[in-house]
Amino acid sequence: MSVLAVRLGWMVRNPDEARHMIELGIFDCYVSRADGARALAAAVEAEGISFEIVYAASRGGERVFDMEPARRLLGFEAEQRWPEGLPFALPAAPAPAPAPAPYG
Repeated sequence: MSVLAVRLGWMVRNPDEARHMIELGIFDCYVSRADGARALAAAVEAEGISFEIVYAASRGGERVFDMEPARRLLGFEAEQRWPEGLPFALPAAPAPAPAPAPYG
């Protein structure tokens, strides 16, 4: 039996998740649909693996994840970077909350 676990970065599914990613500023965790699909397709075709865990994220993901196993075992190289590949317009960042009134 061959087991290859592909741990995908954050695949943003809708504008609310995109807004949340903007609020958190964690763009290096992003994986576009195209990059995720290419990583999974490469995993299905991989040969000679008994058990491995690899990470797949879009460009910039190497700052958060160890992408070397995906390169070595799958030949995976990310092509996109946040927000490339989103299937919707990027939402505007929410307006900052008003400052609290001073005491006194």
